[in-house]
Amino acid sequence: MSERLNIKRLRIRDIVFPANILIVGPSASRKNAAVLRILDEIKSDNVVVVSSHPELYQDAGLTNQIQLYESVPPQEIKRADCRVLEDLADDTNFGYFDNKRQKTTVITIEDYHVHLPRSALAAIDYVFLFGGVKQIRRVWDDFGALIPKFKDFRQIYLACTDEGDRYCDDFMSIRIVKETINPAEVFFWSTLRREAAKDITLQIQREIILNKVHSAEEVQVAQEPPNNQANEPVALIEAEAEKERDENEREERDDCVIL
Repeated sequence: MSERLNIKRLRIRDIVFPANILIVGPSASRKNAAVLRILDEIKSDNVVVVSSHPELYQDAGLTNQIQLYESVPPQEIKRADCRVLEDLADDTNFGYFDNKRQKTTVITIEDYHVHLPRSALAAIDYVFLFGGVKQIRRVWDDFGALIPKFKDFRQIYLACTDEGDRYCDDFMSIRIVKETINPAEVFFWSTLRREAAKDITLQIQREIILNKVHSAEEVQVAQEPPNNQANEPVALIEAEAEKERDENEREERDDCVIL
């Protein structure tokens, strides 16, 4: 079943805080600018930022408003109303996402190199995807249940990020809503530009999804031809069908525990 999907805009100022936000983008992308925009919206004087590039916050004139660290300070980060952890290699930092939504936690990563633990997935409210993310398929595995085909999810991502441009101010936003089966309430485009307009309407393949459980669509393979026809075209068709089936099946993922 085919369906038209209009991707609307989500503004950072429309986010209800406190919230848990995961920002994914390679180095030199605009994800730090998104963090600064979030801090501007929150306007809290109890903010802890853990970053290996403190100069980015010093240049923005925020050193008097936030506490800057280059490694995680256990006590200070627990007391903060807003915590920002940038590009840290330790995956246990995902445990700082607040399940009770009493604090705002922003974690940035350069790529989606591993599937997140289920406890972290359950705590995330928003995912921002900037251009240049290589492991976009794993993002689809974890957050794309309402888009059954990976190629459609990737098309949305490319449309939101100017064909995956890592320097682009526009990005794809995913709002985690467990009570909906409408992808228009989950997938959005966002931008750091003050004045921007973009019309994204895509034709996507859809199927009835029950309880958010993804099942790969079956691909019809051509029947065996009569004996007087060559077998090679059938082999090619079967190979293409198998390739499409593999592309739209989700990776197996192991549960892991955050300490």
